Amino acid sequence: AGESDPATGEAWELEPPDRKLVVVDYQAQKVIACLEDLRVTANGQEFILCYPSDTPILICAFDASDTLVQVSESELVEVLPAARECLASRQLTLIESAVTLTVQGPLEEAPEGQGPFDPTAGALDDEEDWVRVLATFEHLQREYVITEPHDPVLIVAKPSAPATSLAAQIAPLGEGETRDECVMVTGDELKRLLPAIEAQVATLFDQDV
Repeated sequence: AGESDPATGEAWELEPPDRKLVVVDYQAQKVIACLEDLRVTANGQEFILCYPSDTPILICAFDASDTLVQVSESELVEVLPAARECLASRQLTLIESAVTLTVQGPLEEAPEGQGPFDPTAGALDDEEDWVRVLATFEHLQREYVITEPHDPVLIVAKPSAPATSLAAQIAPLGEGETRDECVMVTGDELKRLLPAIEAQVATLFDQDV
């Protein structure tokens, strides 16, 4: 339904809310909750461009040259319990989602130049401004940094009937909840499709200009 601008009286249309999706990564046997951004057709098949509905995070640490880097997969396994405890103390839930770790819960607004949780987490160097610091914690006498990447996490998915049964096993629906289930497009398939998807997206944006 349309509404009007209270200042000008001009009519404008409310944009529909983004559709909720659960995207399944068969290889990792994980799912990630997403919001649909755009649907495109490439090579005669429909694909969905979506982004995580929860906040993506990265666990980082400073290397020998004092540069902030994402920890390795093996190190991540070791520090996840400590990271989970750190976030839980702030009423946030760490989710081991497909593609990226995510956090459920409200993120506090921070004073300028500070992370929202840790007042000692000051502004990063220019070379490290690819993330926002959320919190810090220690594990085995090493400091770790929980960060939110500034670059969006874009996921390409496609409708899939088998994804419904797997999603129901991994992330059962809550009472009264509705969603669409899709399968993630990865690897060689994504590489083959990406030029066609990018061309379709460019065409759609050109039409809107």
